[in-house]
Amino acid sequence: MARSALSTLIGYFQMFQMRDYPCPDFSAYVLTDEGIDLATRTARQGGWDPAHVHRGGLAGAGRLTFDRPLATRLIAELGNEELDQACDSVTAVARSGAQLVVIGKSDDLATYRAFKTAGAADYFAFPAETGDLLGALDPQIVHLPAKATTAMIVGVVGCSGGVGASMLTQNLAQIASAGRDAARVALVDADLGFASLAHDLNQEPTVGIRDALSDPGRVDRLFLDASMTQVRDGFWLYSCCARDGAEAQRLQGNLPGLLHHMAPHFDVIFVDISRATLLFRPELAAALDKLIMVLTPGYAGLSGYIRLFKSCHATSPALTTIPVLSQIRSDARLSMKDIGQAIGRKPAVTLPDQHRGMVQAQQLGRPLVDVMRKSPYAQQVGKLWEQIKPGERQKTRAFWPSLMKRLGR
Repeated sequence: MARSALSTLIGYFQMFQMRDYPCPDFSAYVLTDEGIDLATRTARQGGWDPAHVHRGGLAGAGRLTFDRPLATRLIAELGNEELDQACDSVTAVARSGAQLVVIGKSDDLATYRAFKTAGAADYFAFPAETGDLLGALDPQIVHLPAKATTAMIVGVVGCSGGVGASMLTQNLAQIASAGRDAARVALVDADLGFASLAHDLNQEPTVGIRDALSDPGRVDRLFLDASMTQVRDGFWLYSCCARDGAEAQRLQGNLPGLLHHMAPHFDVIFVDISRATLLFRPELAAALDKLIMVLTPGYAGLSGYIRLFKSCHATSPALTTIPVLSQIRSDARLSMKDIGQAIGRKPAVTLPDQHRGMVQAQQLGRPLVDVMRKSPYAQQVGKLWEQIKPGERQKTRAFWPSLMKRLGR
């Protein structure tokens, strides 16, 4: 589907979402990638749902505000509109009852004063800190203990069956937890109906995941250490089947909450997700920072990719998706050019079919990258990890808080 058509569908989704669903605790209407990143990090740190980060900016928020607020707390990004027009949007949003914080590139005092007069709780110029936005949206949050870290949450899904998505997930976890830049890694098996990762890694099923999903709010470092299996140094596993299909359906609805409460205790969380779970639980996509989508060079793989892509981005437009080509199944053997044209981009890496190595890894109950560290498959997984691993964020102080102190605010 063309990108313009996809953008139109997302716009319609946002409009109907505001009319048909209860007012959320948090929402954001942003324009730039920088705005998406800031709003998403603010939502996660505040304990709100990042699925409510939308495109549209301040003008879009003003147009969509009717007789009730779009959200209890709202972040809106200033675009290229005139200041008077922007202030009209601020007034419309503020009158609806929303606690509005505006972000933008303009760093002059006149803009700040105009927005405050129009009803905004605060205005911050880029670069801004999530802590400043949280303090303006909900002053009580600044008194809560800060999280030690927030994990990057990466989902992996196969766009058709038998493409090696689960194998890729466990191999990524192995590479991420090893080497000089070793991270504290969690691997979560979200396929509660079958949960194969424990068997693949020669581990006992971790029944504690059922308790964690039954009450995610109780999850802390002590609970995780007691209920997860340590596969190796820095590599922890959750993988266990639900008792039956009804329990699996119920518990899967709590996966976003579990990931949120696990995030402060890990550097990276990998989640092995089935197609059905991702399709019928779109809120799970909103809990992810990145989604790796494994497809084959065939028509079924392309069709699955496009359907999952549309489903995820309709509800979570800020989600970063990464296509990966698997040659474990050759299917129609479409060319890389055909695949790139169909999905709108070139796959990040190509996973080769390494049958003998896979058999050996299965027999040993270890990831393939650990059994054959210099194999073509291991090289491609390493290349993928280099592309997605979290980097150090530049720590810069927000402009407006320091300015207000100088002005005696």
